[in-house]
Amino acid sequence: MLMEKKALLVVAPLLALALAGCVQPPGPPEGGLLWHGFEWAAVPSQCEASMSDACSLYGCMVESCWCAETAPSAIVAEWNHPVSDENAAMAAVNENLDAVSGRLWPDASSEVVVKRAVKLNAIFFNVFLDYGGDEGVVTVAADGTIFLSQCGV
Repeated sequence: MLMEKKALLVVAPLLALALAGCVQPPGPPEGGLLWHGFEWAAVPSQCEASMSDACSLYGCMVESCWCAETAPSAIVAEWNHPVSDENAAMAAVNENLDAVSGRLWPDASSEVVVKRAVKLNAIFFNVFLDYGGDEGVVTVAADGTIFLSQCGV
């Protein structure tokens, strides 16, 4: 029993020291950038020049994707609340459902339902909606910007 306690006293600090390098504090890596100061919204250094708006940053951070080229703009709504997880992204779309459904299905005559959200990276989420069996998607940024996006080659 005494030997086990001594072993634990030696092993525990070594284990804590070994794991210390594996735990990252919230926010960007040292010297990194935060989008709008949100501690969870780290921007890669190669995207620093694209931080002026959600569409520019999305084009830099999500490979082979960009804001849809629609009139008058790809921006559907501004929720003006921080979005840090899938639930907040779905709440942003639910709060702006009329604007979102009007852009996806201009002639919608029945209920549009928010189904799920998927985190793309630290800043962007895709939110999937259903309109009578037809699925649509919008992208939500960490600052609450909701926009239409497309991907391809």
